[in-house]
Amino acid sequence: MKTSSMVDRKRTMGFLCLCVGLMMALPQEKAQATALDNWKLRPELRASAKALEAGDYEKALDLARQVEGKTTEIGDPGLLEGMALNRLGRFGEALDILTRSASFTRPEFAFELGWADVGTGHYQEAVRVLSIYEAGAPGRAQTSQLLGQAYLGLGNKKKAYACFQQAEQRNKKLTPVAELYLAHLDAEENRPEQEQRRLTNVKENYPSVLTTRTLSQWDMTGEPPAKPWQVAVSVGGGYDSNVAAKGSGLPLPTGISHQDEGFFYSALDSRYDMKPAVDDRLRFGYSFQSRTYDSLGAFDYLDNYLYANYRHTFDERWETGLLASGEFTYIGDHFYNMEPAVRPSVTFNEMPWAKLDLAYGFAHDSFSTTGGPIVDRSGSTQSVLFQQRVQVPDTDLTLRGGYSHQWDDTKGTDYSDQSDVLFFGLNYLLPFNIDLDVYYNHSWDTYHNLNSVTGFAFKRRDDVDSFNLNLVRPITPWMDVFVRYNYLNDSSNINVFKYDDHIVMSGATFQF
Repeated sequence: MKTSSMVDRKRTMGFLCLCVGLMMALPQEKAQATALDNWKLRPELRASAKALEAGDYEKALDLARQVEGKTTEIGDPGLLEGMALNRLGRFGEALDILTRSASFTRPEFAFELGWADVGTGHYQEAVRVLSIYEAGAPGRAQTSQLLGQAYLGLGNKKKAYACFQQAEQRNKKLTPVAELYLAHLDAEENRPEQEQRRLTNVKENYPSVLTTRTLSQWDMTGEPPAKPWQVAVSVGGGYDSNVAAKGSGLPLPTGISHQDEGFFYSALDSRYDMKPAVDDRLRFGYSFQSRTYDSLGAFDYLDNYLYANYRHTFDERWETGLLASGEFTYIGDHFYNMEPAVRPSVTFNEMPWAKLDLAYGFAHDSFSTTGGPIVDRSGSTQSVLFQQRVQVPDTDLTLRGGYSHQWDDTKGTDYSDQSDVLFFGLNYLLPFNIDLDVYYNHSWDTYHNLNSVTGFAFKRRDDVDSFNLNLVRPITPWMDVFVRYNYLNDSSNINVFKYDDHIVMSGATFQF
């Protein structure tokens, strides 16, 4: 039986292996052109320096070694060779050549020697030489990153945390790697909410090959992975200003469409995540929502939703997805609708903080609506969607917005229509760790046929506004409280279809 100390040592060593992997995977910092220009290198070394600046490290290494082989001087050729080896992740060789160049006095030498010391596990020496370099050339982001890795290797978590934060502040390009180190330290210090937030930030906002591979390495280092399944149960209550308008889609007698009622709310959200390959994600899920009214049992609402969602990452710019789902809805104690659907999609990562989603959807509805074939809503629905998502840099604000178009080809002539929808949403972390989510859309619904309610005199046109506000605050790692407000207004050109509705609810969600 493994003791806890053995497990801790295994996890620590595993993560330090990840440190080396991160340094090798990180887009390596090119040699600063101004620094090399100021060196006034001999003509035979300029080609190596140019290759180093251009990121061709194998060529730079080869050219530096050619010069080194022709002279007993190991200063400039040795340093250029060590710089190339560091950027190739060959830290042992870099340390050997740089150590033999120890009499060399150029400022860059301390940085390169410290980098090689970190890569080979000489953490105390790395702190010493990198601190010397920082004192003479302050402000370099990768110095802070390397110092953070060295302090982490020495077990000084407080100093490591500060260094990774400083690296992120100095250069946002280091954010994905710095966030992973900080997430590891949050886990070590039992800060699960901060850890999860950082990991989510990296997964959602930096979906590059580097990030994908780094997260894959994380899973292999002995760190306890997040459990593949998640279950959340919500309970609460609320008030509905317009109960009877829900779900029927039929003209309602005067008075009933404005009947209000309190209700009990319950919901379940469960999912299971799989990772078939490094660049693939697969999620299976089941959820339901229910509203049980105080005295209007005929309008009790129960919705069941099953889905499988597959995502594939091609590279740092492109992702594809395929969502297959089935939805089953009951009103009162009667079956109301069944809807199988499929939605392929493409995501283009324009920037680390901006994504464009394109999607096509196909669904088929089978309604149990009574009233004859004219008002039968069963049939197929097709839709296209364009959505822009933006994580505003250096803030907790996420914006989303876009356009969708939907075609309904129903069996009943009253419900064959098409819709144009504009939508906008935002998510923001308020003070006291309150998560705010706001969503609004406006749809223009144009019905194809003359409506039976009007005696087939004219067609139906609806302008529909929908607004949703959701506030969530964590109380414990396993419990959140929420407050929600939903508003719907249907401005139809046919009076019997006009209605508005307000729903307010609050409750708690328990995560398992």
